[in-house]
Formats: sequence, structure tokens, C-alpha cells
Amino acid sequence: MMHRGMTVPVRTLRDVEDDPVELGSGDRWTLLSFLRYASCPSCLLHVRELVVKHEQLAAAGIDVAVVFHSPVERIRHHTKRLGVCFRMVADPERLLYREFRVAASWPKLLGSFLRPSFVPAYAKSLLYGFWGGGVDGEFARMPADFVIDNHGGIVLVRYGSHIGDHVRVADVIALRERRQLAAGGVA
Repeated sequence: MMHRGMTVPVRTLRDVEDDPVELGSGDRWTLLSFLRYASCPSCLLHVRELVVKHEQLAAAGIDVAVVFHSPVERIRHHTKRLGVCFRMVADPERLLYREFRVAASWPKLLGSFLRPSFVPAYAKSLLYGFWGGGVDGEFARMPADFVIDNHGGIVLVRYGSHIGDHVRVADVIALRERRQLAAGGVA
């Protein structure tokens, strides 16, 4: 597993438009969120949350990039109505998932369905029209989030314990603000 204090194994990715995505560059940090397949209802809920909170993240100096293990066309199809304003990366071969050690887990997947929070979250995803669809890649893939500083250092890691387990946006922003204060206003 990756952990805080490590340097990211890859500094530049390619997004669904084939443009470069720099991980932690200049004075910007990056929230790199590994999701499951593009039609995954809980993943689309997370994408929606990131869209809603994008301005807060951007104002705090944090860029967002999400990775799906789906092909580009499926990512575009399932996210087109969400107004995504950040970078999305297709990794159908799951090379980045291996680099960042983002694993599949059948026990965690099954446990996801038994969590008390699963039914309300699934109902919420249905209300937003996230009905699911074909599975690209591994159904049991768990999510993971990495916050990368402007030098490529990992400052926060969260490997999901269930399919809807992501770092809270407020926690990412608070971490950035604490680091800026500790550095005398510069991070």
C-alpha cells in the first residue's frame, strides 16, 4: 500500500481528452480519486459531490482528477450530464491501479451491501438517475483517494473499506489550510 510521506509513482497522467494531468505541480495540490467502473452508482455520487464542491477545492489550491477502470467512451457516456469540471482518466488496463496499489476485495464489496449507510446512499444515487449499467473491469474494486502536494509527496491516503468510502472534501481542504498555516501561508 502507498502511505503518507511517499512520492507518487507517476507525476503526469493523460485524461480522457488525451491532455496531460500534472499531479501536484506549481503551488497546487491534487486530490486523485480512484473510482470503480464508470456506471457505478456510488462512484457517480462521488463525482457529483466533487463537481458540487469543485469551487471550494479550487479556491483552496486543490485540483481534482478521478480515475475509472473504464474505457473513455463509457466514462464520457456516464458523466456527460454531471457537468464535470475536473480531469477524468481512463485506465481500463488498470495500470495506475497497480501503481497506486488500489485493490479489489470481494469481502469488502459484500460488506458494502451490509452497511447501514448502503441503502440510503443507493436510494440517493437512484434519485439522481445513477442506475448502474455494465461493469467494466473488476466489480469488486474498492475506491482510494490520494492527496498529493505540489512536490509530488503523498500527504493523505485513504483506501476504501467499502464501495462508497472516500475522503471527505472538507478534510482535504482543512489539511491544505493547516499545511499553509504551518508554512507561514505558503504550501
